[in-house]
Order: sequence, then structure tokens, then C-alpha cells
Amino acid sequence: MAHKDLSHLTEEQIKDLIKRYYNYEKIPDVLKEFEINVYPSMLIKLFLPVV
Repeated sequence: MAHKDLSHLTEEQIKDLIKRYYNYEKIPDVLKEFEINVYPSMLIKLFLPVV
């Protein structure tokens, strides 16, 4: 289950978001594109932990 700040995104969009995060794209640009309203430093905390 996605974090509430990501709940408007599809599973594919979340995968793309995570991929782009780890490919070092500019986080403010990614946040704007995906309409996520958090500080750039908080984005990684929205991702589900890998178990």
C-alpha cells in the first residue's frame, strides 16, 4: 500500500518515480511532475521498505 502522498499515482507511476529517484534526476522536478507536495529530502521516506 502506497503512502498517502503517493496514493494518487498508479503502480507504474510509483515504479517510474522510484527509478527516476535512483537515477539521480532532480528531485524538485520529479516532485512537480508527479504532483507530490513534500520537501525533496522527504521523498525517499514515502517509498515502501524493501523486505
